[in-house]
Amino acid sequence: MRIGIIGAGHIGGNCARRFVLSGKHEVKLSFSRDPANLEELAEDLGERASVGTPKEAVEYADVVVLSVPWDAIPEALHQAGSLAGKIVIDTCNQFGSVALPSKGQTAAEFNAARRELAATPDFHALHLRGLFAHRCIIAGRTAPSRSRLCMG
Repeated sequence: MRIGIIGAGHIGGNCARRFVLSGKHEVKLSFSRDPANLEELAEDLGERASVGTPKEAVEYADVVVLSVPWDAIPEALHQAGSLAGKIVIDTCNQFGSVALPSKGQTAAEFNAARRELAATPDFHALHLRGLFAHRCIIAGRTAPSRSRLCMG
């Protein structure tokens, strides 16, 4: 499978590494504060990894991993363009962000609202939230809108 990584920092980079090490997937890395880091990671991962823009990563991919701080979501999605028909694995988190969810708002709701701002209407999102993911898959917890499966 071809996987586009938007945000290849600690989480996105580790996802890319695991995908490549499986021997079953190829990745295109994108969206970094330091593009040299993307090149270095791609070189470390070998021939199954390449670097591009967020838009190129989306166009390349069957599945897209969105892994940026909350404050960067609108810009990352703007650069990515349409996610129509894509499966999006959302690992975004609050670290390094100024904006935080409102009182009573879940992280999944906060991220969903930020994606709404970027006008991304037709995609399927899977929200990963650390150690809680396994329990939520088993429980089959779903979000009330679109085709989202929330985990954590």
